[in-house]
Amino acid sequence: MADARNLTHVILEGIDPPKASPAALMPGFGAAFTDRQIAELMAYLRSNFSDQPAWSGLEDTVRAARQALGNL
Repeated sequence: MADARNLTHVILEGIDPPKASPAALMPGFGAAFTDRQIAELMAYLRSNFSDQPAWSGLEDTVRAARQALGNL
């Protein structure tokens, strides 16, 4: 994942399973975590589960996504 925006939206909004599917869902954590907490989670995931370089400006990315979603 070259861009942090996708992961940002997944953490903020969660993932709903397809309609009529027994798949698991992931709730959104936008209301539970601060921008800094989400940025720290993203940095942890990137450094521990990827061989890609660290993302920069994560807190700004989270803030922009949250604003685009109406301050979720």
